[in-house]
Amino acid sequence: MQAKANYTSTREFAFDVEYGNQYNIKILQYLLRVVLSDYRLYHPATSTLCIDDTAQLARKNIARLFSHLDLVGLLPTPPLGIVRREFPLRPFPLLDNVRLRMTSLPRQRSSLEEILRNHELNYVVYTSAFGITNTVALPTFTVVLDSLTSIATLQFITSIRPLFDPFTFSTALVRLVEGASPPAGRV
Repeated sequence: MQAKANYTSTREFAFDVEYGNQYNIKILQYLLRVVLSDYRLYHPATSTLCIDDTAQLARKNIARLFSHLDLVGLLPTPPLGIVRREFPLRPFPLLDNVRLRMTSLPRQRSSLEEILRNHELNYVVYTSAFGITNTVALPTFTVVLDSLTSIATLQFITSIRPLFDPFTFSTALVRLVEGASPPAGRV
């Protein structure tokens, strides 16, 4: 809280306030990369996916860190009387300037689909931005799989880690979601 107060008090005397705002967005997006580095940090618990106490504690600590690092006030504030434990994460449309800047998205998607086919998984892949707000979001490939705990899925996760490392800024992130995807070929 003291860092946020210091930033707010000195902000009006800064030469380039916009640069500070952009830097704050980059810090929040980096923390979002940390969240997307492990599906247990953003995926809700289900009957087949158990979120252990360590992952739950990490989620709460990351939510606290998000609120401490939001110096500019980019993240949504909860209504009065409500204590927010975690920030809601959701997909957003991929902005045109991001699509134009990342010209390698079609090639990356093809590589991801090739790996999925090699593991003989039923899947759905779509491209979007994913994050807390449209500003604090990152380009992602969302992969919908039947299960996140099957052996084929765990092998798939191991094989995509070197290619789609969450901390390689030139690649889109891969977000894994559990859901139904009947095999119907490419649509």
